[in-house]
Amino acid sequence: MKKIIFKVVITLTLVFALPPIIARANLISNPGFEQGEAGWQSFEPENSNAVMSIFDNYSVSAHSGSGWAMIWPSSGDTASDYYGYYQRILNPTPNQPWRISGWIGSGPAYWSGNPQGWIQVEFYDNTEGGLEHRIWEADICTPRLSEIIRGYEYFESPIGYVPYNAKMAQVVTIVYCPSSQDAGMFGFDDLDLGVVPEPTTLILFGMGLVGLFLAGRIRKDSDRFLVFR
Repeated sequence: MKKIIFKVVITLTLVFALPPIIARANLISNPGFEQGEAGWQSFEPENSNAVMSIFDNYSVSAHSGSGWAMIWPSSGDTASDYYGYYQRILNPTPNQPWRISGWIGSGPAYWSGNPQGWIQVEFYDNTEGGLEHRIWEADICTPRLSEIIRGYEYFESPIGYVPYNAKMAQVVTIVYCPSSQDAGMFGFDDLDLGVVPEPTTLILFGMGLVGLFLAGRIRKDSDRFLVFR
């Protein structure tokens, strides 16, 4: 009886522990910027003084490994500007559940005003982008990290679903400066656009494990019956 209870506990543990591990495939290439800007493209206003690069120095370093994306707008740039990196993922699976997450750091020594930094995922009905083709977006945002905090904070979005007509997903790291007096250094690292297993997947996976367990029990019983026949 104890063996049966033990096997049931192990089966239930596998049901809830293994699927997230198996299914958490990151759709982002070079998510930790270990290969520099490979897979990413930058954007910033024309004639900007911002510093945007892949570094492992200054007051914010990499969360893990040695690479990370630094976005450092300078005060004096045009008001209400956006800066960042983006990566496009073609042909996402329609109706697939997903979650965006990542680490955002701040550099308090270079802070003035009220800059903001966040990670955003967007879906488009074409493969070229453009506001008129954007059909959905979501972000994980921190309005302003405390000036006394050094290092990174982890942010994660709720579960979302890929729109049925999406042809492209775009992951964006964004720093926004509301005015020309705003400046601040942000670091982004270890981004993850992961596929989340659906409840039906968990149920089917669990039923399969239970089925294997019962099949083993039936086989043992039949072997015992043949021995004593």
